[in-house]
Amino acid sequence: MSNRLGIDDEKYWNDSKIKGFGFGEDTESIEEDNIFYGVSQERDAATKVGQDLRAEVSSLSSFVSDESSEEIHESFQRLRDLPPFLWNSGPLELELDRPVSGALNPEAYMHREQGDTRPLHLPSMDETIHQLLNSNEHVLLEHYQSLSQKKQLLTRAIEIHDGNAILAVTLFLYKTLKHSIFRQMLIEHKAAANHYVRYLETKNEVNHLVDLLNMLGRTKEAMLIRYKHILRRENNLQNFLKEMEHFYHSECQLSNEEVALLFNQHLQLLYIYKEIKEKTSFIHTDNSSVLKTLNFVAENFYENTNPPLTADNIKQKFNLNVKQYNWVVLKALVVQQKWPQIEALLLTKTWLGSSKDRCLLPLEEVCNTLKDGDAPIDLVARFVRLIDDTEKKLVIARKLNCHSVVIDVYAAQKDRAAILTYKSNLEDNSKEFVYAETILKHNAIKWKN
Repeated sequence: MSNRLGIDDEKYWNDSKIKGFGFGEDTESIEEDNIFYGVSQERDAATKVGQDLRAEVSSLSSFVSDESSEEIHESFQRLRDLPPFLWNSGPLELELDRPVSGALNPEAYMHREQGDTRPLHLPSMDETIHQLLNSNEHVLLEHYQSLSQKKQLLTRAIEIHDGNAILAVTLFLYKTLKHSIFRQMLIEHKAAANHYVRYLETKNEVNHLVDLLNMLGRTKEAMLIRYKHILRRENNLQNFLKEMEHFYHSECQLSNEEVALLFNQHLQLLYIYKEIKEKTSFIHTDNSSVLKTLNFVAENFYENTNPPLTADNIKQKFNLNVKQYNWVVLKALVVQQKWPQIEALLLTKTWLGSSKDRCLLPLEEVCNTLKDGDAPIDLVARFVRLIDDTEKKLVIARKLNCHSVVIDVYAAQKDRAAILTYKSNLEDNSKEFVYAETILKHNAIKWKN
């Protein structure tokens, strides 16, 4: 220290009542640490220590000139190396009130015997939970060693409803408990089990996850996890089929009937894929849906009568209803322009044996599909006539150029003028033109105009 200050640096730090901070383990140093950390002193004494020290630092800085700044830089640096509350402007009392956590503060591990890793101050359960909620750093939990402490820690984490805290404690328990005890705790705490299951899903630890779910009694969920894992693998059809067969026979048959049916249907679909690849050169996606597969089979094997490549076989294997089946097959037959087969597919007789046709599909969509597929106009008209609503039937018939249907509607309404007007727009001597003249000459109709 410069003589201009009138203070001998060495003498000051040796003679002053305020002793410097050191890391030695002698009794005098420990007593000084006790003063700084407030371990054995009253609050007013600690306050005086901080005030005296700040006064000393303030008096030093007020006498410093530009020329002597470099000489005292080292002394100030030594002050900066002291615990923060000795040179911060905040009150010393606030620092003394701050809990020293073994999880985050290295000071808690000072002044210990060699080889002793126990902190001087173990954070309370509330402090640990607070750190888990608010800290972005890793929070050490190893000082919770007894089973009762670990159970209490998990309970407190669940009570605050914070997923990160619950998962952090659950992972700590997994690392430090026997598997049997850990699993029993998951059975008792559903929230912890759910967060741990989700964690294993994100880590793709399938075997561990499946075992855990089975242990928790969630066998259906375990099977679906295993199933999704098989689907994600990039295997060729043959290997995929083998995996699915093994999965179905080893696990699925032991499950409930609904789940077993689901996997059995997928297995049956794979057999159809295999048959398609063996018998055709057509490109068929292995992961196509049942309805897409039905469409492919109806387009290429509609006349086939040998399972599994028949449309009827697919309908029965996968429990398709009439509307699903008819709609898919209709589109496939329109592409092939198999009109008689379409009539046989869609038109059925009404109940009680009436000769009136009946179609279960939406008639307007059927008519549009047939028209777009260049179906014969007589076939389109046959389906238009099945529409019950007269006005709707008339609109669709005019739109699709089903002239005979339009003429029949006007005749049923006894509207001679409407038929004459409509006939004027038809080609002379055409089939529809001649049909209109025949209706106009019909003596049994009592025209209203």
